[in-house]
Amino acid sequence: MLAGDGPITVFTPVDEAFRRIPDNVLRHILNDAAAAKAFIQTHVVANMVCGAAIVGPVQLPNQHGGTIDIVRRADDVIYVGDGRITNADLVAENGVVHGISAAMVPTEVKSVLENADDLGLSRFREYIALANLEGPLEAMGIYTLFIPTNKAWDEFGVDIMTLLKVDRAQLRKLLLYHMVSGRLSTSSMISNQLAPSLDGFNSLRLQVYRKEAAEGLGFSVESGVILRADTESRNGVVQVIDRVLQPPRLTVMRLLAQPRFSMFNRLVNMSTPQLGATLQREKTMTMFLPTDGAFKSMSKSMLATFASSSTNATKVVKNHILDRMMLTSSLMEGIQYHVPTMEGNLLNVTAISNVISINNALLDKSQNNIVTKNGIIHVIDKVLIPNL
Repeated sequence: MLAGDGPITVFTPVDEAFRRIPDNVLRHILNDAAAAKAFIQTHVVANMVCGAAIVGPVQLPNQHGGTIDIVRRADDVIYVGDGRITNADLVAENGVVHGISAAMVPTEVKSVLENADDLGLSRFREYIALANLEGPLEAMGIYTLFIPTNKAWDEFGVDIMTLLKVDRAQLRKLLLYHMVSGRLSTSSMISNQLAPSLDGFNSLRLQVYRKEAAEGLGFSVESGVILRADTESRNGVVQVIDRVLQPPRLTVMRLLAQPRFSMFNRLVNMSTPQLGATLQREKTMTMFLPTDGAFKSMSKSMLATFASSSTNATKVVKNHILDRMMLTSSLMEGIQYHVPTMEGNLLNVTAISNVISINNALLDKSQNNIVTKNGIIHVIDKVLIPNL
């Protein structure tokens, strides 16, 4: 790796830098060939980079597939990552070596919990300690953590977290619900994928969605959007998400039983037995649910047409259902999404200035992303009328 023709530049940590690496991380680097290779590649860039050539901040690609941040500060000291260059421009036949005061440890060498620390996910780490999960997680093999941000924990509710701190068994279950066995990177995720969580009872539902063309694909788990994906670790993967996940307890049928949805519920009861069975069985759907007010704003003749036959009732209900979970937070501003319903029609979904429309209906901001055992529910103010 370092004995080739070059030219290369090697940013070599000095001995003191190695002594500052945590013992368990250093032990892994020294005893695991793949970890050692990743560590070395992180410190090597192609071509010669002499100290005099570094003027302003620069980001150079390293041989591990990442980048190295280099900056010459006002005091004329050059910093590479978090360390300064202590011995500059040691020229060799195939390149140049710079001694640096701090090692750059790749995420693959650290554990998922160590990487959680580096990512600033302190609330999650606090709760892991409260639930006595640190030891078991280090010993249980390979796993993927969906970790909420500190902001997400704050929004989850202080009172709830106070209760969970007292009831550690409940806290433990909640945290285990955010974990699955094995490495689950976004490159292996598909829409409607079910991943059994480590709580032993519930599965996490994964979705892949389109973002802006320049940004590629986005990913979600239950009602949470993945904000920072695929921090590879020696014992798994960290996925940072924007909210705390809770196992759903509500079913679609229980939600439809609420008085304000009585007219849509009537159509569901009139629809074919096959559709009723699908609604009971489905796990990853989206339902745009019109209120009774939405129906009452329509003509009596149209309402009569809806209720004139089981076929028409079925068409109306199916025109409000998608076969995958669509979160409002996955919608990009100004992009029009054409999404097919179970009825086969395309709905136009757009988000403009924080207002989400589905065809001519508006989504209720206070009643969206309702997580049920059957999928996601969004309450809307108009009926989505199919061809009858």
